[in-house]
Amino acid sequence: MKHIANIMQMNDWDMNQESTVGRILEYGRGKTKKFVIEWLGGEKTEVKGGYYDACAIGLNADTWNFIRRI
Repeated sequence: MKHIANIMQMNDWDMNQESTVGRILEYGRGKTKKFVIEWLGGEKTEVKGGYYDACAIGLNADTWNFIRRI
């Protein structure tokens, strides 16, 4: 699996600091390419769409989340 982006979160006690809460991973090639979100606790979420669907899931998980591409 290839790590392509981080799901980051702003820390509420200091807006200048951020933490990683998950990673967006891809595997496969071409039309068989699949995306997985690996959350901080080790839980993996299979995404039923593309990269932008994975980003939407990560952003909707929490108000303070944002995506940082690798």
